[in-house]
Amino acid sequence: EAVAVAGDGLRDADMAARLSQILQRAEAGDSRTLRALAQAGTQLGVGASVLAHRLDPGVIIFGGQFAAPQKYMAGPA
Repeated sequence: EAVAVAGDGLRDADMAARLSQILQRAEAGDSRTLRALAQAGTQLGVGASVLAHRLDPGVIIFGGQFAAPQKYMAGPA
């Protein structure tokens, strides 16, 4: 599910502005945004799992644009 719908301006903003808007929506409890972030976190975890099994790294670190919304993307520990 996409966070942005046609015409809401989120698609037209630069990356920093989009991330800021997404975080504002998440902080406000927007259910569409929270679902989209949870789905993104799940898919990111699946991808990291595949890489971990293939490459056997000692650690995987997500930073950059993944750092700010991580509390909305992470499932139970």
